[in-house]
Amino acid sequence: QPLTKSKFLAASQKRNTTVPVNAVAATMHDLFHAQWERRHGSALGLKAFLRAASTPRSSLEKKAAEDWADNLAFRAVVVLALDRFMDQAGDEAVAPVRESVAQALALSLQYLPEPKVLALSKVLMKMAAYEEKEPG
Repeated sequence: QPLTKSKFLAASQKRNTTVPVNAVAATMHDLFHAQWERRHGSALGLKAFLRAASTPRSSLEKKAAEDWADNLAFRAVVVLALDRFMDQAGDEAVAPVRESVAQALALSLQYLPEPKVLALSKVLMKMAAYEEKEPG
């Protein structure tokens, strides 16, 4: 079940904090932007948000953080896969996007349960080992 704005706000209001939900949602959306500069900026913003985030205390906060981190992990893997494909296709892909997305992904792992982290690591290891075969 996706993390909704109301769940995220409820978790933050319980601790009497303000979470810029709209800004974070827009930043996550920009991970898929066509311009690499926007993807890179989005990943940098998410890294900064994750570094500044406090540890969830209540079960509601933990669930909201897990849902959000799960969503970010999915998006990060997609960006990493697409960026690798663009490298092989000769389109414009740049290392700063991969690096900053990977760093944001790493920071989000603290909010995921161990089975999800292990499953994600298997996916990433398969991606790293995959080599495009030339036809013929």
